[in-house]
Amino acid sequence: KIEVSTALKAHSSPAQVMFEAKVDDNRRYFVKLDMPYGQSLNAVYFEPRLEMGCPATQPFLLQGRIDGSSSELSLNLQSNMPAEKPVFLRATVSIDDKKVQADLSTRIPMLEINFNSLSTKPQESTIVTAATLEYQWRGLRKHTAKLNAKTKNLSTEHMAKSAINAEMQFSEFPEYNWKLITDFQKAPGAQHKEHDIKLWWGEDFGEDQRHIHVLTISKQDGEYRQGSKGSSEGRLVVLAPVWDIDFNGFFNAMLDLQDVSKGTFNGEFQSHGERVMQIEMNHNLESRSPLRLFLNARVETRHFRFLYSDQLEERNPNQYVGRTNVEWGREGKSIATEYVVMSRQGPDNSLHDVEYKISYPGMRMPAVHRTKIRTTRGTLDATSSTEVNGENYILISVQNTPKLKEFRFESTLLQTKLSKATKGQSAIYVAELRPKFAMINAFLATMQVKGNSRNNAEVQAELLWDADRYPDRKVRFSSSHVKISTDGHPAFRYSATLQHANDMSITASGTYSVDLSQGPFAIEIGVGGTHLTPRTVSLSYTRRETSANVMFGYTRAGADQLRIEYNRNEANSVQQFDVSATSVHPELNGKRLNIARNLGGPRYFKIQYEHSANEIYGLELTDSSGNTASTQT
Repeated sequence: KIEVSTALKAHSSPAQVMFEAKVDDNRRYFVKLDMPYGQSLNAVYFEPRLEMGCPATQPFLLQGRIDGSSSELSLNLQSNMPAEKPVFLRATVSIDDKKVQADLSTRIPMLEINFNSLSTKPQESTIVTAATLEYQWRGLRKHTAKLNAKTKNLSTEHMAKSAINAEMQFSEFPEYNWKLITDFQKAPGAQHKEHDIKLWWGEDFGEDQRHIHVLTISKQDGEYRQGSKGSSEGRLVVLAPVWDIDFNGFFNAMLDLQDVSKGTFNGEFQSHGERVMQIEMNHNLESRSPLRLFLNARVETRHFRFLYSDQLEERNPNQYVGRTNVEWGREGKSIATEYVVMSRQGPDNSLHDVEYKISYPGMRMPAVHRTKIRTTRGTLDATSSTEVNGENYILISVQNTPKLKEFRFESTLLQTKLSKATKGQSAIYVAELRPKFAMINAFLATMQVKGNSRNNAEVQAELLWDADRYPDRKVRFSSSHVKISTDGHPAFRYSATLQHANDMSITASGTYSVDLSQGPFAIEIGVGGTHLTPRTVSLSYTRRETSANVMFGYTRAGADQLRIEYNRNEANSVQQFDVSATSVHPELNGKRLNIARNLGGPRYFKIQYEHSANEIYGLELTDSSGNTASTQT
């Protein structure tokens, strides 16, 4: 059994929140918060009282008072646990025009803390801050952490300047003591900036090794924007003896955008007074129309050198010629690039040509890369190729026109081609794969499709698996599908041939009617080859209202081996069934079965089996004026 009750009051003092749960009438859990409050003209106070309880334990109680005004805030909270040293929190913060003071003391299990800080303004431009933190873990001695800092605003009418001097000391961890001194300056008119930062750490601030000094100085004249000219210079100093760092960096830069565009940059880096890197960059846009642009750069260290130069000129409208040189290393390794770029755009067509020539010392002839792209009213002709030492290294070609779609890829390892050509109702598909490594054969596949599958269609396909060395080693497939008429009924004639080199060929041909149940239907399958005797198997079927015919045949080397034929006919109320067989095998040759019956008038039934020319069996049954039966042998 569980009973739960809650209560809330917030519209007047004291505010109250209560939650209570009873289990089996003898276990009670509750949380209760009372918050009397009030306010005067410039102050407000709260007297919170929080009580929580559960079975078999003493209720926990936390109560106190909070006072606040525009210049002071105080807090005093105390609990009833632990019984020997209850937890408490006391804090005050006061603020006026000359100082900011904060005091805090608290005790929690295992730790006691006291903190006080005072920030004063002895002068209008100076702020002095002193803060002390005392803490003591149970059973251990008391430790302190002290911060002393002074901030000065030394700005004048012509100079913005500020300085900070701060020091932090720890009694428990003196190795983390630190001291910071900064000096920041800025002269707005000359756009001069200077930042000086010094940091010491450790137990002894007088030790030269444990400190870092960072100094930055920069100056800018003019402005970096279109129609103006600007220049800058600067210096960076980093000193850290503990890590053996003694670094100096200098730079100056200029950018002139008043007419065209000119710019320079020079930089130098030193370590322990010795130059370790030098950087120089220049650009000069002599003319916008026609375009003439020159670039160069140099980066040099004690162990490495890099040189770069580039020039670009517009020789003709929409034609750009350039040359790039790169040199690196102390040994003077270099590479040169010449390029020509042409681009024209019209309402219905476009032309884009790019040619690169790359050369380096010892190269027999330059490597050349060419890219050509042509578009005209929905067509595309694009080629990209690279030649090395006069030989084609890689080529990619794409052509897309209403009559031809082709993709080609050629490299020193592989050649491949995919294409589709259309003419009228014909389509020719070509797929080539020519590996050029590890003596892998060249594969070539072609397929031609004429007409459409609904009425007339013709397909010719060919696969060569060693096209370069043995062009006769191939698989060839051809088929046709033509709409015809037989006895006034729509039908189709088809044929297919599959040829494997000269070793074997498989053919299939025949006709079929749209109504397969009526026919005619015929199929002939043949197999032959160089070392394979030609053989054919044929089957035909025709069914009409008063007749039907089924024929099965097998030939070998052009000679009939077996022929079985079935016929059904109806004429003058007589229905006949005839099955005959001819074969090179005596046990099958000359066999014939004939059955006749009268469908109207006197009943008549006749069956005759011809086993050979001299051996015929017959049975005849009639019923006219009386029942008669006769047999014949």
